[in-house]
Amino acid sequence: MVGHPISLERVVVLSFLSFGLYIIYWFYLTWRQYRDHTGNEAYPVWHALAFVIPIYGWFRAHAHMRSYNELIRGAGLGTDIAVGGVVTALIVSVVLDNVALNFTGSWDYEGYSFGSALASAILYSASLLIGLAVLIHAQTNINRYWMSLDNVRLAPARLRVGEVVFSIIGALAWLDTLLSLFSASYRG
Repeated sequence: MVGHPISLERVVVLSFLSFGLYIIYWFYLTWRQYRDHTGNEAYPVWHALAFVIPIYGWFRAHAHMRSYNELIRGAGLGTDIAVGGVVTALIVSVVLDNVALNFTGSWDYEGYSFGSALASAILYSASLLIGLAVLIHAQTNINRYWMSLDNVRLAPARLRVGEVVFSIIGALAWLDTLLSLFSASYRG
């Protein structure tokens, strides 16, 4: 059996490159690892897609973290993943994203001010940092679990197409954010 720890550096870099969207892929990847390792019935793609459904995604995030807590504790390790805290952080992150989107006129980019663009960028950044904190905290516990197993060969998780796609989408979001900050003509 092979364990696939995900480096914290990778989590940080891909979270920033993807404008915070990596969290969706991370839920897919770690749920896939959970399924492959435990043999439990799990559907990683649906699990990750559920994350983008308002409210329901928070229940799936709760189930995800609870399952990993149980797995880690079952190996005789302590875990400090606070499932309720994770869900609360994700709710705050979504609220910040929605407020940020409203500063620039939702999806209508006609005529908003530099101040609105700046406020939006700050809120998006705060949301990204909250999501990143959740991922770092959870991945630290998951990596500790992988390292504790004697009968598992460790192999770092390889970079996948989905991570590249999310990074490209994120790069476009960063470009949009930077253009909205530094180009009055872009803001309309």
